[in-house]
Amino acid sequence: MVDRDGSNAIRRFAKGEVLDREWQESFSIYMAQQITRTPVFRDLTIASYRAMHEEYLRIGFTDVKRARQLLENYRRDTGDPANVTPESLVEAVVGGHIQVDVGEGPFLEHMVQQVEFLARALAAFEWEIIRAPADTGFILSDFPFVVVPAQGRPEDIGLGYPGVVKSFPLTRDLCLRMGEQHYGFSYSNASKESVRVINQNIAVNSERFIMGASREQLEHVIARSGTGAANPGPRTVVEAIQSDDDSALYRFNFWPRRSYFYPKRA
Repeated sequence: MVDRDGSNAIRRFAKGEVLDREWQESFSIYMAQQITRTPVFRDLTIASYRAMHEEYLRIGFTDVKRARQLLENYRRDTGDPANVTPESLVEAVVGGHIQVDVGEGPFLEHMVQQVEFLARALAAFEWEIIRAPADTGFILSDFPFVVVPAQGRPEDIGLGYPGVVKSFPLTRDLCLRMGEQHYGFSYSNASKESVRVINQNIAVNSERFIMGASREQLEHVIARSGTGAANPGPRTVVEAIQSDDDSALYRFNFWPRRSYFYPKRA
């Protein structure tokens, strides 16, 4: 149903129609699913769950007294006798004999939760459908939602930061560009320079594949964006901001910090 609504909305964009708020919210759900379906989103979800559970083990089971209390709480809450001693658990954790493994369940649950959150956020931005000139067009990729921070502020990469531009290629002729947080819907014609910049950002944002109708154009995009080889940097970052014997504070960065391209200044 979500894919059907997304496809119908893109057909309406191609006709130059203005979507009402209901259709805009529906298409935001479609975009949110395109974000959460990706391997990048899966990797971050698994990394974040693993980090949280590793910290739980570190804080709870490197001290015998604390481990004993946690075991007692577990037995009381579940009725499971948990035939293991606090001392053996501490030995296993401190010795690195326990490894955290995250299955598909947490990823799928988190994906559904984030679709709702992302859809609300995307529907709140100003939307502009830009048309490419007849002799060029937009490329597509396997990580289609592109977030580019304001020029000179690469650390301000979140969706809501001022000046951040969000792009979502729709077809070879059309691309959705989102600006600031207020409702708006418009159409405009893009210059060849604007199409080139968007395509280069799509290329560096891709995971493994970029696609397009023109092989010559794809080769030019790859050369200009420097994406002939895979970027060795991590797509997502999970890092400890603060960590002590009793607590931990982590930062999870989903939007990849990579190269960004901007229109030439006059």
